[in-house]
Amino acid sequence: MQRRLTHRGFTLIELMVVTALMSIAVSMAVFRLDGLSDSGRLRSTASQLASVVRQAQMQACTSGSPRLIEYAVDGARITLHSPKQSEGSWRWDSGLEYTVLGGVRIDRILVEGSDGDVSSRGGTEEDVLNIRIGPDGRYIAHAVVLTVHDRWAAVVLRHVEQPWHILLESKPSATSFDLLMLDLERLP
Repeated sequence: MQRRLTHRGFTLIELMVVTALMSIAVSMAVFRLDGLSDSGRLRSTASQLASVVRQAQMQACTSGSPRLIEYAVDGARITLHSPKQSEGSWRWDSGLEYTVLGGVRIDRILVEGSDGDVSSRGGTEEDVLNIRIGPDGRYIAHAVVLTVHDRWAAVVLRHVEQPWHILLESKPSATSFDLLMLDLERLP
């Protein structure tokens, strides 16, 4: 009786299936790692900031009372305040605090109609800028410039349109909201 030895190899179809599965696994890993990259963190923070503003607008419109968004400039904190009545007068509550992703900082805020960067108010260790959202959901248009390491993003917020953001190659030199908008329009 003769033993027959057969060497089993991989067929082309099996190799293609394994290659396709590995490609999917690698692309998912790269997609998940994007959140760890500087660009990914800036995109995530821009989305988070837009969500906080939309949430404040929705709360203001449904409750019929204003909201206040507090940006910690040169910090990593956004706080959403609601009004409350205390001893016959209105005050802002302590608010819901949102911390942006690790390493991302709010560099400055440019407000429409102002002569320049209005983010350096107060003189405290961490300057704060407040944006009031009216009961109708309206607020003053402003841009939040975010940074992480040597990457930059500008988040443009206007009550009449969806918030949008753009990643920038270098620190924006614009000193006012209008100049920043002109610079952004010139980008490819």
